[in-house]
Amino acid sequence: MNDNNKEYLDKILREFRSLIDFYRMEYDEDLLSLFQDFCYLLIGRACYQREQDSSVKHDYLKMTSEEVEEWVYKFQKEIWREMREADWYRDVFEYQLFIEKTSILRQILQVSETLLDICHKVEDEDFCYKAVRGMYELCVCNKRNSERYVLPDIYVKIFAQILDLEKNSDRGGEKLSILDPQAGTGTVLIATGQYWPKAVLRGYESDRQLRIGVQLLSILSGKRIYLEKRDFLPKGAEKAYDIVFANPSFTNTKERLSTEIQIQMPIRVQTRYGFFLVQSVLALASGGMAVLVVPDSFLFSTKAEFVDIRRWMFTEYSIEAIVSLPKSTFHFSTVKSSVLLIKNFKTQASLFIKEEWNERHPYVFFYDLEAESDGSLIDIWNQREYLFEQWREKTENFLENYNLIRTPGNWEFQEFWFAERKSVEASGWNLLPEYYKPAKRQVLDFEDPQQILEDLIQKQKELLSDMEELLVEVRGL
Repeated sequence: MNDNNKEYLDKILREFRSLIDFYRMEYDEDLLSLFQDFCYLLIGRACYQREQDSSVKHDYLKMTSEEVEEWVYKFQKEIWREMREADWYRDVFEYQLFIEKTSILRQILQVSETLLDICHKVEDEDFCYKAVRGMYELCVCNKRNSERYVLPDIYVKIFAQILDLEKNSDRGGEKLSILDPQAGTGTVLIATGQYWPKAVLRGYESDRQLRIGVQLLSILSGKRIYLEKRDFLPKGAEKAYDIVFANPSFTNTKERLSTEIQIQMPIRVQTRYGFFLVQSVLALASGGMAVLVVPDSFLFSTKAEFVDIRRWMFTEYSIEAIVSLPKSTFHFSTVKSSVLLIKNFKTQASLFIKEEWNERHPYVFFYDLEAESDGSLIDIWNQREYLFEQWREKTENFLENYNLIRTPGNWEFQEFWFAERKSVEASGWNLLPEYYKPAKRQVLDFEDPQQILEDLIQKQKELLSDMEELLVEVRGL
């Protein structure tokens, strides 16, 4: 995005923040309803513009309460005409405006007018989506909705690049199947769809407000998302997905599933969060990969359920890497998080013996995005086999870190390191990156002893000279 477009984006987001303040003061704290009404009217207005001469002044912004109802009805008809064959927008068709106060609706329409005017000026066909996505993040990432956190697109695309390298996919032609088991805002699926234009995107979302938000963003981005209107957990998904992106809400709430589902689970889990993690990995097809965003507390928790889940992931699948996210990744959250990159190493042609896989991949790769200075993750990922051999060689001259893990005594890289799989197993399946971070050898900077002695002798001579001068003065008294 060039500087000019960035200025436009900042301008429209400032206007939307003002709208949020006005809405909270005059009406309600439910920002998701504000967002949905805004998008509904924005799309309706865009549809109307298509039927009208854009040079005509839009006097409808100055409307009475009676005219609001008529205008919304006009929008409904326009949206239906635009989307009548897309049954995946059913929630949008059934949507009824939440806001009834004319003064707020007028403000919403004014902001939508500004946005669409900007869209006509900028040479960026995705500008409208980018602006509305930023608005959605402002509405979702507030204290009332703090159980859902939005993973920024920049990180989604970094991990998409890694998966692309691992799968060696044809970005233009291959129809990858991508799943988000808790779609939330839908932005992760949209970002992956922008990276893989022909991918089939599927998500699950039981929250109707969020689901409508996903559908609205889907319309604006032009990325079709097949959205299941139910919770992912009760049935899970078929083992048919090439890629799973999951950032489930962390909760210790216990989940009661049917006996049939419990029997099908490979390990015993009790919490809703545990079920989400296991079901997400089970959804992988042969050779598929999962990107799981987890709080760091999950990586080292001694809770039996979480230890069992980590052990199961580690032994039945391959944890290729653990990437530590910056502390500022999620708005309104101080919880440190990391990303697990997990591969279903079994292929359709044959089932790998786990020991054989471990011999081929004897390490876990750790990377700290906060310590990264030059965006080198992709380059390092491509060289990790070679770098691990360097790590092994340097470990011969080892230094134990604070957790008594043997690490190279002279490892010069701060942003990445490794751990052998046997070390992870011995640690009780602790997957916290910091646990295996190389120790720093303390370097003491000593002065040259000869120089120290010479300086001391010189100071003694200066002191003796001063004392002799003082003695002369005393004798003269």
